[in-house]
Amino acid sequence: MNARPPLLSAAVLFVAVVHAQAQASAPPAAAPAPPAAADESLPPGEEQAKAALEKSPRHGEWASRDDVVGLVRGLTPEEVDARLDATRAFALRIPAASGKVATIGFCWGGGRSFGYATHQPALGAAVVYYGSGPEVASLAAVRAPVLGLYGGDDARVNATIEPMAAEMKKLGRVYETEIYDGAGHGFLRAQSGREGANLGATRKAWPRTLAFLRKHLE
Repeated sequence: MNARPPLLSAAVLFVAVVHAQAQASAPPAAAPAPPAAADESLPPGEEQAKAALEKSPRHGEWASRDDVVGLVRGLTPEEVDARLDATRAFALRIPAASGKVATIGFCWGGGRSFGYATHQPALGAAVVYYGSGPEVASLAAVRAPVLGLYGGDDARVNATIEPMAAEMKKLGRVYETEIYDGAGHGFLRAQSGREGANLGATRKAWPRTLAFLRKHLE
């Protein structure tokens, strides 16, 4: 890994990678296919995450999903926004930072990534992976361009897309969306699931994410 990948010329906040508790208690799906060899151009799925973290030169700590979900349940939106404000302020002081900051989040984190855009007018961009949107009335406060990436088989979350898209268009705000047929909720985490649909969605969504961030942060 280069000391300073191109994307790190901008400071990017990663909201917690957390997936819906409802998913954990859902009926078991068909057994996933054996994991394919890791594609280093993509973020690792759940099956490869621990090994990827152990190989990374960056500091990290592995935590089980149950631990993370338990901590998230105790957070209020106001506390999340305050923590992100503090993280943003720290990131902007990093010498390699460009002065622009984005959020990217997954499931609960995706919802908070969009929610933070209603709180922080100076946000450079927000990326939402299969996260429910904020209250439509709050969208008037959004200034950052937003990218939403969703699995086609995710009715609960996807029901929030059209009302948000209509309001963002009415307000003249940028809200790009893409829905990947056959992919489920949490497709980037469960890349071996859905008979290849989740991996296919990941292969399309991640390059689009990087292109979106480069466009709005560089």
